[in-house]
Parts: sequence; structure tokens; C-alpha cells
Amino acid sequence: MRTGLLPRSLGAVIIDLDGTLLDTEETYRLAFFQALEQTGWAMHPARYDDLVGLATPLRRQLLRALLGPGFPTDRFFATYYDRRAALIAAGIRLKPGANALLDWLDAAGLPKAIATSASRLTAHRHLAAAGLLRRFEAIVTRDDVANCKPSPDSFIRAAEGLDMRPARCLALEDSHHGIVAASEAGTMPVLIPDRVPPSEPTRARCLAVLPDLAAVTAELAFCFAGGALEKPLDVAPSGSTRARETATHWQIASRTSATDAPTILSNARGRNT
Repeated sequence: MRTGLLPRSLGAVIIDLDGTLLDTEETYRLAFFQALEQTGWAMHPARYDDLVGLATPLRRQLLRALLGPGFPTDRFFATYYDRRAALIAAGIRLKPGANALLDWLDAAGLPKAIATSASRLTAHRHLAAAGLLRRFEAIVTRDDVANCKPSPDSFIRAAEGLDMRPARCLALEDSHHGIVAASEAGTMPVLIPDRVPPSEPTRARCLAVLPDLAAVTAELAFCFAGGALEKPLDVAPSGSTRARETATHWQIASRTSATDAPTILSNARGRNT
């Protein structure tokens, strides 16, 4: 019998940026191999999967290990950022189901944070380009933590930004490194694979592996309608998504406690970009 996704009370959702919320990973991959070619180097395409979810400082270290100490990291990354910017200029697409999930979370009154390995400048710029910058109560980038993914710092910091214990946060990720970070932080990790199929060690750390963000919305609606929530909200449904309509009719029982109620932060709105 189906019992639902959540093993405990849900208080907030933390979402990875690239490959989970924004459909940018294939663009980054293309820019990466174009930059390699322009700098006169080559790498087996499968090795790129080891880089997904890592911040640039860790990518630098791994590329030196893979390609040797003679690899021109500074020249390569300058070329990579140029190629990436040129490709991104064509527009940033959202992952399927992204807007519907955010609408659903808003209707349910669940606060949201971003936890990303991108720089603050890149994260804010890309969120703004996608029209999502103002939709999150906290945005945690690699510039906001001492250690990037797979360290748990970004998820712990994001939970703090929402005034919520990590154990009550659902974490949505697309990469192994991100799932390791979310798991070590003590969140409820859910993998939505992008390009790289999950390995067994990755699956072992996940609460679930789902095909897309629409499936996340559907699972949450099922959990909430199954008794995790109590009295109806006085909110009219917006849009036609069935899961979103379900969400508008329920209020989370656990949020009736003042000590658990998240404080919606405004500091994410005014951070430097």
C-alpha cells in the first residue's frame, strides 16, 4: 500500500539550482567541452559526470588530478565562462514542473530556499533571468559557506535561513554530490536525476528518486491529502495543476506550533548580486 513520500513533518523545502530548478546543466556541459577544445585539451565525456554539482574551486582541483599539473586551469576557466555566458544569453529554461511546484509550495505556506554551488553573482543573475529571484526566502551560494557540496554546509545554512531544523526540510537535488551534502545535513533528500543516472550509493542516501519536479508536487499533494494536514485554507486554487489545487485546501498541522513556525527572511532579497 502506498504510504507517501514524507517520513516526518515537513516545514520547508530547499532546492538546488542548476539541473534541479534551472535546465542549465547541458548548457554548462557544452560550454565545458567547447572550452577544452579551444584550449587544446581533451577529456573522456564520462569524466564530466564527476564534476556535476561541484563548485569551481573543487572542479579546478579535480581537473588537475584528471588532466595533470600542466593543465592551464586559469585559461580554461576564462574560456569556459565566456562560452557559458554566450550560450546562456539565448535564455534560461526552467526544469519541467518548476513553476507549478513553487506555486504549490506558496499555496501550502511552505518556505523555500536555494542551496547552490554557484557563486552569488551567477545564482542571482540566473534566478533573475528566469524570473525566480523573488520567489525564495533564502538563497545560499558557495560564497556564503566555508565548504561547498558535498559538504553539508549549504543545506545547513539554508535551513538556518528559514529558521527551520534540517530534519524538517525536504531537499531536492540532481547530483550525487548534492545528495551527499543534503544527506549529511540531516535533511530529507530527494533526487531528480538530470543527465547522470543515480548509482546505488546515491540511491541509498535518498528518500526517493523521482523523474521530475511535477512528480515531487504530486507526491507532496498525496502526503498532505493523506492526513499530514488539517483544516482547510481560505485560499482559492490558482492554475489548473491538480496537485496545486489539492494543496490549496489543506493547512499543515505541524505549523500550528509557534516554536516551529518559520520566519520568512528578507535578507535574501537584499544580498549583493
